[in-house]
Amino acid sequence: MTPISRNIALTLLPAAALATACAPSTTSSTTAAPAPVVSASNPLFVESTLPYHAPRFDLIRNEHYQPAIEEGIRLQLAEIDAVVINLGTNDFNPGDPGNAYTMALGTFVDTVRGRYPDAWIFCAVGTMYNASQHAKALSYAQSAVAARGGDTGKVAAIDLGSQDALQGTGCDWHPSAAEDQRMADILVPILRQKLGW
Repeated sequence: MTPISRNIALTLLPAAALATACAPSTTSSTTAAPAPVVSASNPLFVESTLPYHAPRFDLIRNEHYQPAIEEGIRLQLAEIDAVVINLGTNDFNPGDPGNAYTMALGTFVDTVRGRYPDAWIFCAVGTMYNASQHAKALSYAQSAVAARGGDTGKVAAIDLGSQDALQGTGCDWHPSAAEDQRMADILVPILRQKLGW
């Protein structure tokens, strides 16, 4: 595995987490096991007030585990509507990665497609590039998207723009909370439009 594909592969979990967090709270059309009974009397279903939200082990009984495990499985198997891939900044630090980047991104999109065959896949180009890097990263993302059919293939490129240092940045040029909000303001309307939310 090349350094580029390793960097790309490492972003699957955050991308999946974002997709799950942005998913609408509608019932999936796929056939699934009935949802376990979620009860406030089960301490595994109640947010703990203990430090770090540690569960109240003093209240947990054996019969609490089965419904909690079933709910965890149900949530894990839930249909994913969208996956947002926002990666690659470090791949440009040593210079333009060229076609190897497009190929690795395309392979990663294909891997995500294999796992989530009905989901929209969004290849986002983030805000931490300099101007020339940003233009190249966007071009490479658009090429990977076009090779996979674009809207017909439920794949799209999203340009999150460049961050404005005058608005403040986080540590080591990472986005600040205000920059994260600005990116969300770009991303959410696109998700709503493509997914019909």
